[in-house]
Amino acid sequence: MTDAAHIQALTQRKKDVDREVRRQLTQSLKRLVTSSDGSPEYHNAVQELLDTAQPEHVELWMLSTWAPKAGLDTSSFVSWRTMLAAKTSHKGPQEPVWRVDDKRRAYEYVDSLGVRRPWIRSESLTLAAVTPEDAPFVLKPATGDASTGVFLVFNENQIFSVKDGNELTSWPELLDFANRLLLQGKVARDSWIIEELVTEHVSGEKVPASNLKFYSFYGEIMRVDEIRRFPKRSTDFFNSDGTRMEKIPFRTPQDERHAGLGFKPSDLETVKELSLNIPAAFVRIDMLRSDEGLVFGEFTPAPGTAAHLTSDWDIRMGRAHLSAQLRLQQDLLSGKDFGKFWSDQ
Repeated sequence: MTDAAHIQALTQRKKDVDREVRRQLTQSLKRLVTSSDGSPEYHNAVQELLDTAQPEHVELWMLSTWAPKAGLDTSSFVSWRTMLAAKTSHKGPQEPVWRVDDKRRAYEYVDSLGVRRPWIRSESLTLAAVTPEDAPFVLKPATGDASTGVFLVFNENQIFSVKDGNELTSWPELLDFANRLLLQGKVARDSWIIEELVTEHVSGEKVPASNLKFYSFYGEIMRVDEIRRFPKRSTDFFNSDGTRMEKIPFRTPQDERHAGLGFKPSDLETVKELSLNIPAAFVRIDMLRSDEGLVFGEFTPAPGTAAHLTSDWDIRMGRAHLSAQLRLQQDLLSGKDFGKFWSDQ
């Protein structure tokens, strides 16, 4: 069977399963609300089926009438993963938050709000034009995805590749590494920027600043992930009140876990205020924790890690997203001005 034929067969099987799920759910919901012969075992089986169902598997009126009457929980339909998937597939002018996914616009915007961010020494250089004399600094592609092609340059003999954790011991080694990324297409073009290397002291040692990722729902922070990238990547997780989470929010660990330092109450208020100045129900606000306080990193409209959330966290984030949409809508109807957000148009 060719790859195309395999895909077509898989698609047909998926359609057949969808039809069977729709049929079984309709039949089961009707049985639960019209008869009294449903055992606890049968009720639980229907609940499990409902938990795995998609919106296309059930009529909306069944969710609002039959499911509650049958004592079934429909919270699985409040999926944040689904919301982000729709947001990503429709990104463009109709989604204002994607404007600040562009780093230049993001920096201009936080500048207008008086939020500190890393200085940029060079907007665009070819790799051959970059030299290590001005270290320490961060070398990164002018455009790109996540941490691919990002290097922490402490000096010409101490360089750290953020994406994979490789430690490079010479400038020629960095040039060779970066050129391979260009040849492999992992970095789109030979255009690089030099940016401030923000640092903090941990256990008395000066290290690259930890990244605090605030999951921000228009003024409400649901959780904060603390990521250390040096000497190796590790993560810790915090509730919005600053307490450390007992359990991680992912189905399986993405990184090793360290005992993080967390954030200050004033940090949380700073990020809340920044979130309220963006006309979007959600944006992750990534900050760097320096010795002098928070430094803006970037805005992330649709974090890829959402696909790995536990069902509980997926639902919690989904509910927060819907509540944030309502608050934003109320503010817009009340005439709230987001003028600075649109100032470069």
